[in-house]
Amino acid sequence: MCSVDRGRAHEDYPPKMTTAAYAPPQANLEMHTGFDADRQRMISHEQAIRQVGSLYFLGSSVMATSAFGMLAVSVINAEFGLVLMTVLLAGVAAIGFWVGRGLRRLDASVRGVAGLFSGLGLLNFPVGTLIHGYILYLLFSQKGSHVFSSEYREVIDNTPHIKCGTSPVVVVLALLLLVALLGILIAVLLG
Repeated sequence: MCSVDRGRAHEDYPPKMTTAAYAPPQANLEMHTGFDADRQRMISHEQAIRQVGSLYFLGSSVMATSAFGMLAVSVINAEFGLVLMTVLLAGVAAIGFWVGRGLRRLDASVRGVAGLFSGLGLLNFPVGTLIHGYILYLLFSQKGSHVFSSEYREVIDNTPHIKCGTSPVVVVLALLLLVALLGILIAVLLG
């Protein structure tokens, strides 16, 4: 059986209202300021990695277009030996689309495959060596490891007001390359 101190219970009823009951909720502004500062510090590296993902999309589009053209030529000319190369090229294009999507989403599971592709790209001396060396730096540097971490994912989730956009130069170059690819495809099919 419970005992109740009636004298004390009577004093606390009704509960006394304080101004704190009407105060706005307090937010941990230091935590959000830290998220903002971390995101601002890493935004250029994050954007560069996402743009590399866009380049993977573009390269995979070229490979898929080439595979389609090779398939058309092999069927028209009855050269079925090219079919195996076409399937291989289409497979590499599919992996490239997966890597591009993962890099755009900052998915750490694609870093190894992107690193393998960039490692092979180092053999394209001298321009490919520079480009793929930079991509390897983006992926595996200390900043790159932080951008792919779960802690940074929390930073992104807590800073939706900070946007990471694509450079207009990259958009224009991608459109020009796409127009050139379509021109090449039409020339191969008609010519």
